[in-house]
Amino acid sequence: MNDIITNETVLNKHNKEHLALVECMNSALYEIWEYFKAGNTEAHAFMHSKTRERLVQFELNFENADIPEFSIRATYEVYEAIMAETMPVLNRLRNQNIAQVV
Repeated sequence: MNDIITNETVLNKHNKEHLALVECMNSALYEIWEYFKAGNTEAHAFMHSKTRERLVQFELNFENADIPEFSIRATYEVYEAIMAETMPVLNRLRNQNIAQVV
Protein backbone atom coordinates (compact mmCIF):
# COMPACT_ATOMS: atom_id res chain seq x y z
CA MET A 1 0.00 0.00 0.00
CA ASN A 2 1.22 3.54 -0.80
CA ASP A 3 2.08 5.85 2.04
CA ILE A 4 0.48 9.27 2.15
CA ILE A 5 3.00 11.99 1.36
CA THR A 6 2.59 15.20 3.35
CA ASN A 7 4.71 18.36 3.46
CA GLU A 8 6.53 16.98 6.50
CA THR A 9 7.41 13.69 4.79
CA VAL A 10 11.15 13.16 4.61
CA LEU A 11 11.94 11.63 1.26
CA ASN A 12 13.83 8.36 1.46
CA LYS A 13 15.98 6.99 -1.36
CA HIS A 14 14.90 3.46 -0.45
CA ASN A 15 11.25 4.29 -1.22
CA LYS A 16 10.34 3.81 -4.91
CA GLU A 17 7.80 6.65 -4.93
CA HIS A 18 10.27 9.06 -3.35
CA LEU A 19 13.00 7.95 -5.72
CA ALA A 20 10.68 8.60 -8.68
CA LEU A 21 10.00 12.14 -7.45
CA VAL A 22 13.69 12.95 -7.25
CA GLU A 23 14.32 11.32 -10.63
CA CYS A 24 11.67 13.64 -12.08
CA MET A 25 13.47 16.60 -10.52
CA ASN A 26 16.78 15.43 -11.94
CA SER A 27 15.27 14.96 -15.41
CA ALA A 28 13.92 18.51 -15.33
CA LEU A 29 17.36 19.85 -14.44
CA TYR A 30 19.05 17.97 -17.27
CA GLU A 31 16.41 19.03 -19.77
CA ILE A 32 16.99 22.67 -18.81
CA TRP A 33 20.74 21.99 -19.08
CA GLU A 34 20.23 20.90 -22.71
CA TYR A 35 18.47 24.19 -23.49
CA PHE A 36 21.33 26.01 -21.74
CA LYS A 37 23.91 24.23 -23.91
CA ALA A 38 21.88 25.25 -26.99
CA GLY A 39 22.26 28.90 -25.97
CA ASN A 40 18.81 29.64 -24.53
CA THR A 41 19.01 32.75 -22.33
CA GLU A 42 16.22 31.72 -19.94
CA ALA A 43 17.91 28.35 -19.40
CA HIS A 44 21.18 30.22 -18.83
CA ALA A 45 19.52 32.36 -16.16
CA PHE A 46 18.05 29.27 -14.49
CA MET A 47 21.40 27.46 -14.44
CA HIS A 48 22.85 30.42 -12.53
CA SER A 49 19.86 30.85 -10.22
CA LYS A 50 19.27 30.11 -6.56
CA THR A 51 16.56 27.66 -7.62
CA ARG A 52 19.13 25.52 -9.45
CA GLU A 53 21.43 25.70 -6.43
CA ARG A 54 18.59 24.61 -4.14
CA LEU A 55 17.66 21.80 -6.52
CA VAL A 56 21.20 20.42 -6.58
CA GLN A 57 21.52 20.76 -2.80
CA PHE A 58 18.19 18.97 -2.36
CA GLU A 59 19.41 16.06 -4.50
CA LEU A 60 22.61 15.87 -2.43
CA ASN A 61 20.60 15.90 0.80
CA PHE A 62 18.39 13.14 -0.56
CA GLU A 63 21.34 10.98 -1.63
CA ASN A 64 23.25 11.53 1.63
CA ALA A 65 20.30 11.05 4.00
CA ASP A 66 21.81 7.81 5.36
CA ILE A 67 25.04 9.55 6.39
CA PRO A 68 24.68 11.00 9.92
CA GLU A 69 27.10 13.86 9.18
CA PHE A 70 24.76 15.01 6.41
CA SER A 71 21.56 15.11 8.39
CA ILE A 72 19.82 17.85 6.39
CA ARG A 73 16.47 16.39 5.49
CA ALA A 74 15.01 16.34 2.01
CA THR A 75 11.35 17.00 2.76
CA TYR A 76 8.42 16.85 0.40
CA GLU A 77 7.65 20.49 1.21
CA VAL A 78 11.07 21.58 -0.07
CA TYR A 79 10.69 19.32 -3.12
CA GLU A 80 7.34 20.93 -3.96
CA ALA A 81 8.74 24.46 -3.56
CA ILE A 82 11.68 23.76 -5.85
CA MET A 83 9.53 22.06 -8.48
CA ALA A 84 7.01 24.93 -8.32
CA GLU A 85 9.84 27.22 -9.45
CA THR A 86 11.48 24.79 -11.88
CA MET A 87 8.54 23.46 -13.89
CA PRO A 88 7.24 26.83 -15.16
CA VAL A 89 10.73 27.55 -16.52
CA LEU A 90 10.91 24.14 -18.19
CA ASN A 91 7.40 24.52 -19.63
CA ARG A 92 8.29 27.93 -21.10
CA LEU A 93 11.46 26.46 -22.63
CA ARG A 94 9.50 23.60 -24.15
CA ASN A 95 6.92 26.04 -25.55
CA GLN A 96 9.67 28.24 -27.02
CA ASN A 97 11.16 25.17 -28.66
CA ILE A 98 7.81 24.18 -30.17
CA ALA A 99 7.29 27.73 -31.45
CA GLN A 100 10.70 27.68 -33.16
CA VAL A 101 9.94 24.38 -34.88
CA VAL A 102 6.55 25.53 -36.23
